[in-house]
Amino acid sequence: MPVHIEELQTDVTTEAPATPPPATPAADEDWQQRERARAWIERLAADRARTCAEGFDD
Repeated sequence: MPVHIEELQTDVTTEAPATPPPATPAADEDWQQRERARAWIERLAADRARTCAEGFDD
């Protein structure tokens, strides 16, 4: 027995997750960030040693 539907109505409701998952960097990005931070700290230490005034009260 064939059925003929002339009109179809739907109601779609989306729900956001209660708490979004925490954003974590990928493993490749993690070691790259650490390497950049280490290099920055080394440059900072070298600059401080280069520009310090030893034996003077500045």
